[in-house]
Amino acid sequence: MKSGSLSMSASTDTSHEPEDRELKVLTYNVHSCIGTDRHLDPGRIADVIAQSGADIIALQELDVGRKRTGGIDQAHLIATLLKMEAHFHPALHVREEKYGDAILTAFPTQLMKAGPLPSIGETRGAIWTQVDIGGRKLNVLNTHLGLRNIDRVRQVQTLLSDEWIGSPDFNTAPSLVCGDLNAWPSSPAYRMLAGRFRDAQLSGTRRPRPTFPSRFPLLRIDHVFLSDDLTVSTADVIATPLARRASDHLPLLITLRSRFAMIVAEIEEQKTRWRCCSVAIPPEAAHDDTDIDLQVAVSRWNDIRHRHRFHPLSEIARRQPSLCLPRSSPPPPDQRMVTTSPTATRSIPRSVAPTASSD
Repeated sequence: MKSGSLSMSASTDTSHEPEDRELKVLTYNVHSCIGTDRHLDPGRIADVIAQSGADIIALQELDVGRKRTGGIDQAHLIATLLKMEAHFHPALHVREEKYGDAILTAFPTQLMKAGPLPSIGETRGAIWTQVDIGGRKLNVLNTHLGLRNIDRVRQVQTLLSDEWIGSPDFNTAPSLVCGDLNAWPSSPAYRMLAGRFRDAQLSGTRRPRPTFPSRFPLLRIDHVFLSDDLTVSTADVIATPLARRASDHLPLLITLRSRFAMIVAEIEEQKTRWRCCSVAIPPEAAHDDTDIDLQVAVSRWNDIRHRHRFHPLSEIARRQPSLCLPRSSPPPPDQRMVTTSPTATRSIPRSVAPTASSD
């Protein structure tokens, strides 16, 4: 486990993995690994995480060397069970006892910053790492904000400053901000972050769900925020019987769409637009692109866009409204064209048009 130093770490070699693979990110307040049944069980927390299939995990409320939880280094133990490495930051450090947050992953990771946040009462902190995924950097910031509204506002202001999110290093890569923010969507702290990032649960296909308390969830206070250059495929609150017992919070799992999947989706969207606009689909875009290489897909799509100079549907509607009638749309309601001979047509009122003419 790495704590408070810049380093690269990975328990598994992931450099060969394609950059377009599906990526799962999980945030989880583990309550010192003490469950709702009052049993201390770090292995149970590891089981919940393993079942989720998460690649990057942001954990809050971890004990390291604390007497109340048997002196265990929980961050290191959970990471070892998952065959990952952990970067841990102690928000609270009293003699040999530590309590704080960690980021776990098997990808190569560099610790960028870890430090305290302004707090009254229980001290709070944050940890920021850059994860290397197939040669591309991803910022992951994990934090646990305070219980008082005034504290949370000051803490978010600090995170948005040039020392953290506002720094050049943070803004040069896609970013995730995870954690137990103790902030519901109407709170000032939430709105401050939502003004800079997108709420992953609102970007998914399902209705947002609360995460606390785990037995009867009422509050949506655990969040993942993401930058505009990331796309959410699904956002799920894991509410299995095991998860409801393992901690007083439920974990939030975010699945990010791959770059390849986004390109294929864009191609399919443009195919649909071509069909709706009665424009012939180029032959090179007509086959299934799901099995081709990412670079081939990018090259093909760029070539299609340049050669056909395709404009958005709204632009085509402005330039040539007649092209935007769907192929299956009926003629205007006042008349229909009925062919009377191979060389001539005539317009007749709709009321007397033969039924077969609609074909």
